[in-house]
Amino acid sequence: MTGWRAALIWLVVAVDLTVALGRYVGAPLTPDMPPSAFVLFLVMMSSFGLVGALIVTRRRHNPVGWILWVAATLLALSMASDFAAYHAMNDPVAPPWAVPVAWLGSFLFVPTIGMVLVFVPLLFPDGHLLSPRWRWVVAFSAIAIVVSALPSMFSPGPLSNAHGVDNPVGIPGFERLVPILNAANVLMVAVAFPLAIAAAVLRYRRGSSIERQQVKWFAAAVGLTGVCFGLAVLVPEGPVAEFGWIVGLVGMTTVPIAIGIAILRYRLYDIDRIISRTIGYLIVTGILAVVFVGAVLLLGAILAPQFGENPIAVAVSTLIVAALFQPLRRRVQSVVDRRFNRARYDAERMTTAFAATLRNEVDLGAVATHLLATVDAGLEPTISNVWIRPGATL
Repeated sequence: MTGWRAALIWLVVAVDLTVALGRYVGAPLTPDMPPSAFVLFLVMMSSFGLVGALIVTRRRHNPVGWILWVAATLLALSMASDFAAYHAMNDPVAPPWAVPVAWLGSFLFVPTIGMVLVFVPLLFPDGHLLSPRWRWVVAFSAIAIVVSALPSMFSPGPLSNAHGVDNPVGIPGFERLVPILNAANVLMVAVAFPLAIAAAVLRYRRGSSIERQQVKWFAAAVGLTGVCFGLAVLVPEGPVAEFGWIVGLVGMTTVPIAIGIAILRYRLYDIDRIISRTIGYLIVTGILAVVFVGAVLLLGAILAPQFGENPIAVAVSTLIVAALFQPLRRRVQSVVDRRFNRARYDAERMTTAFAATLRNEVDLGAVATHLLATVDAGLEPTISNVWIRPGATL
């Protein structure tokens, strides 16, 4: 890509960040979006824009980078619409661009997220569909995205993000179509999104070893986001819900980062280790939490008659958990590696077996044979050979 085009792409990302920050400075935050949530949302939008620009400048023929880049711009415009809506509602002499921008922001967010959630799995990682037969899924998904925006675009009355400002392009009587459009959108999303996920699954099953590693990066980030947002939806109130929303936004930030790592193939094969370590520590944390709570309750019941309420039970339980951590972590990690990081587990097992052979073997020819067998099993080279210096002995 030529230098001026790359500079223009990065300039748009800088403008997006400036617009988003201007929204923070120029309009007060609503109770629904506290400063912490806004900062996380800004980081998420920045990750989409920066990774998208990086992919576009490095792999300009891959539409996934363009999707991320456009999504960041639309999200920035959606955030700027709050600033415009604030001025349109509170400024007696509102600038002429306030109402149009507020109108754009009233319907941009949902289609933008839908575009990312559907088109990226369909085209990831090489930017091509699995086959020409999947073109109808792209067309169907595009129609679903447009349908999701129609109710907010043309419904008469106040805008969803500016209740004191009427829709400048509202069509009288359009509100009668809104229930039909919403129902159609739900049905279309129920078809389009599972098909997009199915495309990623089929690509993993049919793809090469590199494509499988790429899909693993994408699936790990999406899985983290889905679990956290699902937790927030299932538990709508309380600290668990707040934690779910916060970690969910962090998870959404990792999605474009994982896409960038996968497409640019930077440390691609580290994903197996990341997945196995994450699962291992989650299991260890859960087991130790149960042990800690159980020990506190049991020791508290035993010690209460003699000492009453005191921190001895908590202190002893903490020592028990600390003593169990390392042995439990090694055991759990070994079990998890067998399933999720099999290559590393097999390599360690072969290395350990070869080391045991070296301790007991004194014949140089036998050592060379065992070395070749280990290399062939672990690396599967086309040709392997061992050179031994003449006259060498063990």
